[in-house]
Amino acid sequence: MTPADLPDPTQVLTWPQALVAVVIILCVLVWPGVLAWINSRSTKALIEDVRHEVNPNSGKSMRDSTNRTEAAVQEIQSTLGEHVKYAEERDVELDRRLEALEAKPRGIFRRR
Repeated sequence: MTPADLPDPTQVLTWPQALVAVVIILCVLVWPGVLAWINSRSTKALIEDVRHEVNPNSGKSMRDSTNRTEAAVQEIQSTLGEHVKYAEERDVELDRRLEALEAKPRGIFRRR
């Protein structure tokens, strides 16, 4: 593109040409701000959606689901701990009984 191809702004002779020139200049200056405003509104809406999901509310947010999951895991962990404790106590008792049985003489084969 050569300088001869560009329109000469001093050749604006009529008011419609002047109006078009002013509108173009305003659009060039204002358009980035308009885009930023539109994007900021959509960003704010997305932030509100995320905020709604990460804060506890009526039970339907991700945070509420996480809280329910954590409570269930703690309950399972507690129950599992009780089962492990019972199994360990039972193992001690069974070991004691097995040792007592092994210590007894059996039939004609006696232990030395």
